[in-house]
Amino acid sequence: MLQLEALLDCKPAKLSGGQRQRVAMARAIVRNPRLFLMDEPLCNLDARLRSEVRDSIMALHQQLKTSTIYVTHDQTEAMSMADRIVVMNGGHVQQVGHPEYLYANPANLFVAGFIGSPAMNLLSLPCANGEVLLGEQRHPLPPRHRDPRPASGWAFARNILPTTWRRTICACRPPFCNEN
Repeated sequence: MLQLEALLDCKPAKLSGGQRQRVAMARAIVRNPRLFLMDEPLCNLDARLRSEVRDSIMALHQQLKTSTIYVTHDQTEAMSMADRIVVMNGGHVQQVGHPEYLYANPANLFVAGFIGSPAMNLLSLPCANGEVLLGEQRHPLPPRHRDPRPASGWAFARNILPTTWRRTICACRPPFCNEN
């Protein structure tokens, strides 16, 4: 499963970072846990080995059918390996969801800036009467992003990105490619 047979006679000091990681995983597996906690398991590996170990961890997860909490600061790892992501900032949960949902619907500027490559483009633009003003152009905000107080007349992107009553943060990403 973890290809450790050739390493059985080796001392820990002689093992590479990837080999040590596999030994640590094997030690955890033999205990038959209900939950794995992996804290930055790929952080000390080079790019080639990181990809290889990432694939091994994903295959292992599928084979063992054990829940895994995987802590990482690498959004590529999070997006490629997770069924669900919990984005945290300063010890506070910012958003929870499936990778594709977080990518398309970030809850705030922190999540928008963390998730996705290329990074999301963010612009602070003036708003009035339910429209975003971009130079001479006016673009209507979807109803769910407008200020719920009809008398105010100001657009407000609540629940999406922080704003003031006269300005909003507009965010756009390249569209997903749906090739059939």
